Amino acid sequence: RWGDWLRTDVIAGISVAALLIPESLAYAGIAGVPPEVGLYAAPLALIGYVIFGRSGLLVVAASSSVAAVSAAVVGDIATDEEAFVAYTAALAVVSGLVYLAAGLLRLGWIANFLSKAVLEGFIVGLSISIMIGQLDELLGIELEGENAIAELLDVLSQIGDWDGLTVAVGALSLIILFGLERFAPKIPGALTAVVLAIVAVSVFDLAEEGLLIVGEIPTGLPEFGIPDVDWSELSALLVGSLAIVLIGFSEAYAAATDIAKKTGDRIDADQELIAYGVSNVGAGLSAGMVVAGSLSKSKANEESGAKSQLSNVVNALIVLLTLVFLAALFENLPLATLAAVVIHALWKSSDPRKLAPFWQMNRFDFWLGVTTLVAVLLFDTLPAVVIGVVLSLAVLIYRISFP
Repeated sequence: RWGDWLRTDVIAGISVAALLIPESLAYAGIAGVPPEVGLYAAPLALIGYVIFGRSGLLVVAASSSVAAVSAAVVGDIATDEEAFVAYTAALAVVSGLVYLAAGLLRLGWIANFLSKAVLEGFIVGLSISIMIGQLDELLGIELEGENAIAELLDVLSQIGDWDGLTVAVGALSLIILFGLERFAPKIPGALTAVVLAIVAVSVFDLAEEGLLIVGEIPTGLPEFGIPDVDWSELSALLVGSLAIVLIGFSEAYAAATDIAKKTGDRIDADQELIAYGVSNVGAGLSAGMVVAGSLSKSKANEESGAKSQLSNVVNALIVLLTLVFLAALFENLPLATLAAVVIHALWKSSDPRKLAPFWQMNRFDFWLGVTTLVAVLLFDTLPAVVIGVVLSLAVLIYRISFP
């Protein structure tokens, strides 16, 4: 329905790009790669889902949850920054192939076996863990610690070393983000905070005062092709990709089905697996990082009035224009503002009260969710995923054995 939908889809595409660009830069930091890698992943990931996906409004791009898993997997393989970037792209390709294989084998039914309480506990725990991991850039310190709780204790022990300028910029960014969300929700908070921060750095020369900024972002399109890595590490990439597929599919499928309640889209799990596979392969071949369906950006797409996936075509075009012409505009972006964008994006999903309904429905499920949440904070992401899956299967077997 071009006549009715073209204008609204174009406006929605521009609005979502205003959120996607700064978040992609921030999530690249979570994955441990340069900011532009998050942008490299977006165009082909978006177009891949436009062609193969079933949801009319789902946005597939860099995601904080799979970015954290990517950092954990690649960190055990890569030896330097160049290798880290290459293996991150390789992990996206391998994850995409696993998605495709699962979709072609019609394994979408597996999603039914993951306990909702365990998944909720994992998302809450991972959100809290990522937010704690952003405190170094928000406060201008260096973090040490083997897990999220140890990092938080390290933050508190360094309270006297917090950088005043960095804290001020980060706090103002958070005030803008939460303030606009509360009092002017139609104004894109992430874009507003980013633009104001860049202007402040440029006008007052804050980088010379010691404020850390993104720095030089290469202008131009990424190199397209198979990542140049040692494929003898394929087994490690394959194991990591299983965790990424589990988390990414659960997050994306939950987002797609949630949106479908309003749009009436008929979501097919097997077709979604294929769509996420194409998106991840495209992201990896364009030197990007792993991607997943984003509930926050998809909701922003819906609230902006989008009617079809044409909004994501517009979104992809804007990201390409940014890479070719506008990347330099983001070089003065403070890292504290990027950290604030990530924290704001994860704030709602980090609320432990999301587990409260399980207390009323089934207290055993509630404690499973709490256990998974604690596992994420005490251990690395991958062990927490394994614990969650084992607990889900154990509960399933128990309930079948004692109906």
